[in-house]
Amino acid sequence: RKTVQNVMDTHKLRANFVTDPVSLGGDGLPGFDCPDCRSRTRVFDMLDPRRAGSEDGRGVYCHAAVAPLEDLEILQQQGQHCSKQSVGKPVGHQDRGFPVSEGVSDELITFFTNEKNAAVYQKELDAAVPAPQCGGIAWSDGDEGSLSIEELGGVWAVTFLLAIVAL
Repeated sequence: RKTVQNVMDTHKLRANFVTDPVSLGGDGLPGFDCPDCRSRTRVFDMLDPRRAGSEDGRGVYCHAAVAPLEDLEILQQQGQHCSKQSVGKPVGHQDRGFPVSEGVSDELITFFTNEKNAAVYQKELDAAVPAPQCGGIAWSDGDEGSLSIEELGGVWAVTFLLAIVAL
């Protein structure tokens, strides 16, 4: 519930969010926050474009979701929700901070800057991503939207043919 509330407040959105169905133990408000419904996985259970487009599924099922990526990664590690993938960048971040003594702040700034420049944090995050158990589907291979040379070959062949005909 906090995620959807933050997105609604930050981006001034008020409509088009699926409500937590009262018939399934929810409270009828956007987002999933019921005590006994596995709210972190319920968002993926309600993500079903086919049902969302049907008359009886409107308002209960959705076409897209705003959810933490790590929740989807864990579910796919367990072989669940294999037909779903993450698209786009996160819509928000929650930063944490801690006080640091002035006596060590210069050393820590240098240390953290060096770690950031060496991409240590990103490498650790990448290494911690669980492997999906979804029958070989690998959505996050880093090449999600690129076309290969073979896929572009048809476009080049048609363009070359039209150029020859035009001459």
